[in-house]
Amino acid sequence: MTHSTASTRDGPPLIPVISFLAGSRRGDTLRLGGDRLTIGSGPEAHIRLPPDTEPLPLPHHATLTRRGQTYEVVAEPGAGVWVNGERVDRLVLASGDVLEIGRDGAVVRFRLYPPDAAPFKTLPEVFSDCIECAQAEEGVVRKATTLAMVVPRELATQTTRRFRIATVIAIVAVASATGFSVRRSAQLEERLVGQVERIDGLSSFVDEQGPAVSSDEMGALLDQLRATADRVDALEAITTANARVISEAAPSVIFIQGSYGFHEAETGRPLRTVLGPRGTPLRNAFGHPALSLEGDGPPLEIFLTGTGFLVSADGLAVTNRHVALPWEFDEAAESVIGAGFEPRWIRVQAFIGGDATPHPINVVRASDDADLAVVLVQELQEALPHLEWTEEAPRPGDGVIVMGYPLGLRALLARSDADFVDALRSEGVTDFYEQAQRIAQAGFMQPLASRGIVGQVTPARVVYDAETTSGGSGGPVLDLDGRVVAVNTAILPEFGGSNLGVPASSAIELLPPG
Repeated sequence: MTHSTASTRDGPPLIPVISFLAGSRRGDTLRLGGDRLTIGSGPEAHIRLPPDTEPLPLPHHATLTRRGQTYEVVAEPGAGVWVNGERVDRLVLASGDVLEIGRDGAVVRFRLYPPDAAPFKTLPEVFSDCIECAQAEEGVVRKATTLAMVVPRELATQTTRRFRIATVIAIVAVASATGFSVRRSAQLEERLVGQVERIDGLSSFVDEQGPAVSSDEMGALLDQLRATADRVDALEAITTANARVISEAAPSVIFIQGSYGFHEAETGRPLRTVLGPRGTPLRNAFGHPALSLEGDGPPLEIFLTGTGFLVSADGLAVTNRHVALPWEFDEAAESVIGAGFEPRWIRVQAFIGGDATPHPINVVRASDDADLAVVLVQELQEALPHLEWTEEAPRPGDGVIVMGYPLGLRALLARSDADFVDALRSEGVTDFYEQAQRIAQAGFMQPLASRGIVGQVTPARVVYDAETTSGGSGGPVLDLDGRVVAVNTAILPEFGGSNLGVPASSAIELLPPG
């Protein structure tokens, strides 16, 4: 067999390591030490192979004996050891050798690292080990599935901290370029977007957080808004059913807006946008915004909107967990968190119908079993109107009214008037929070309502066809007497635009006692 012998010359001491490539310990890395180590399934073995290994090695299957900077593997009589696919009785190991402890048994890789690199793997080593893991499986599908599972885990746990941070920053750069909130909206927009699609250019005005939109661009948006006045009026007309219930419930429905970023867990430093000499954001080699833990650029800020509703006079409100803790529901954000970054709210607030003052909110508790959360609206000057519950489950065929703020600021601007948008354009108001403040001050901060029919009821879900979309998450689902029967949580466009709500009984259980 072809084999390169590890160096035993004097020099900086190398760190011997073995990595498990199969079985329940797959992905584990073990640093070796000592002159003589036993390998086997017995309790006395220095390198103990898990009992679920098939075939199970002997209690004392082989021995590793120190030879300079490396080790020599010696198989016990009658015990098979394969190195790089060939059976050996004894062999001085080289860095990178793959050992099978018993034919088709436990698979480990032996490596030697410089002291400043141990025990982290390089990128080629990660992929090499992952391929070995996949080859241990039977069938193409299982090989591919294993490879897809182990590569992310190896990258997240076996590489250096610097590599993980660089990878995370690249992921965040891509995610920030596409926009977390835009992605979230795009998944659920189909229904309401059909009514406001002609003012699609307005979204760039609402979402733009950097330079102000030019006068020419704003003029074009105004032309679009005026051209769609009839369509917006038609949308409003849809919501006039059961006017009494809607008008009484509207002051209790709150508009939630906020932004969050990421901080390095160990140091608390925020992830920032990198600025150039002129103060403009730089872009990396892929054309995405450059991000770093260093510098004095503005922290990365991810914006979102949602809906909630008051359930007590002292400001207790119910919404969705994915509104209160949005980073838990985004794959890119989960990757960032898994690499050692902590999500933190930069600002989160609510507008109460008829009140132009934003109120900060705090998360009180969130359900682990349903998409529900309880928040507290703060800095209140007086007792607030609130909605009442009914624990009586609706029945298929019952009418319901869903209230909320679908599409957030975008839809609120679409439902305002051209003069108001013209004033924002003239004054250059492009800030996310200032726009909401101005909308509330002008009296346009009002929830949208839509009528629907219950199609299915289970202990965990209420399904109905009332029109809503992203941003309406967390709004109340009311019966025709104005009582809350469910909390709106998701839309299912593949089922004809049906929506899901969490039954009121689940929300009531989440509320604090009293």
